[in-house]
Amino acid sequence: MMIDRDMYVLSLPLVKTATLPLGRIFFAQQNLYEVIEVDLAGYSKARKWRKDETTDVALIPKSNLAMRLPVVDQGYLLPVFQRQDLLDDNVAQAFIFPSEQNAIDAAYLDVALCGRDAGVYLRRADRFPAFEVTNGLVVLRHYYYMRTRQGLDTNMPSIKHRIQTKLIPHREGAPYWQLLDSWDNSPYYDTNETIAMRSINIPHRQEPTARHNTIQESEAEQTLIRRPKKKDD
Repeated sequence: MMIDRDMYVLSLPLVKTATLPLGRIFFAQQNLYEVIEVDLAGYSKARKWRKDETTDVALIPKSNLAMRLPVVDQGYLLPVFQRQDLLDDNVAQAFIFPSEQNAIDAAYLDVALCGRDAGVYLRRADRFPAFEVTNGLVVLRHYYYMRTRQGLDTNMPSIKHRIQTKLIPHREGAPYWQLLDSWDNSPYYDTNETIAMRSINIPHRQEPTARHNTIQESEAEQTLIRRPKKKDD
């Protein structure tokens, strides 16, 4: 069951961002940020997660950096994981996302929350429209998607039987995925499931009346090709 996004954010610890170490990810002003520089002289800054330098912010108010950058001095701190935390009872789960962008962003965020020294990374699956988070020896989590970045259908329902793992709708996955810019809240519909059919009432068809037949025949006669009469010699 999906946890409400706002309730999840409020459940996270609210911290002074200047106290965070390098690489920590926090949520503030409706965006994910990653601490990219830490300096005791006040040159501490963060950047919107997976964005360019135009999104940089200062973490310490009234610092030299704060004179030329926006300041974000508080944020909700996202958790840090061990790589085995991505498993469910030592089994890799498989999630299905509406779009490729949503799938790859969720995978990258899982990698980031494991920390830079965790030894996990992202790769594309060989035979399926999916990404995998792995440590190089075992797959820790699968991320399948229904639509490519170009808007093409991956035809997942027709190939689902070849996947040996149960597909879990993305809305039942990690609650912090909802903080992604690319988050798509639409539900996943399995088109392989049988849908109950509603009965359809077909009105009784009345036989055409004789007058109706006469009109039809008259109209048909008007469409016949009329040959010109042959002149007498």
